[in-house]
Amino acid sequence: MLVLNEELLIAKGNERLCYIYPEDSRKVIKLTHKENGRQQNKLEYIYYNYLQKRAVSFQHIAECYGWETIENKRGLLFERVLNYDGSASITLSKAIEEKLLTKEYLEQLLEELRLYLEENTILFVDVGLDNIMCKELKKGVYSLVIIDGLGARRPGFKFWVYRHFLAYAKYKVKSQWPKVQSNVDALWKKSL
Repeated sequence: MLVLNEELLIAKGNERLCYIYPEDSRKVIKLTHKENGRQQNKLEYIYYNYLQKRAVSFQHIAECYGWETIENKRGLLFERVLNYDGSASITLSKAIEEKLLTKEYLEQLLEELRLYLEENTILFVDVGLDNIMCKELKKGVYSLVIIDGLGARRPGFKFWVYRHFLAYAKYKVKSQWPKVQSNVDALWKKSL
């Protein structure tokens, strides 16, 4: 039986714990720790299946591998975002705080991500900068990868509409981006 421990824990959110998957360190498993939450695993699973049916590129979002049971808990298995050398990628928040990127390069990466989301009509609704990883593809060359916050914040009619009316989803994608930019600008200013 697979066992999780504190050494494998890499993040704790409001509803889920994220662990390095014991059988494969290139994957993570997200397990619910809050019983009556927003059903984030279920929402993400539905949304990822929707994206797969639309044959969307996963270039800037972590792959979802489906459900896995570990320690009698059902969790969702995802790609772990790693750098070219196998080390763990850092969050965009940390990359900004550590001045890993110049302002110009950061803006270029953000523009690539914005265009990707718009061209593929991918809803990034929880726009916290810790939900975006800064993946080093080769020495000094980076890509942004979203690891959390896709689809919707809660189940319901809006989530259904996003998946069935592309025009509405496109509007939502565009309306969310200024929030991302505002978060980046605020953190950049704070880190000066």
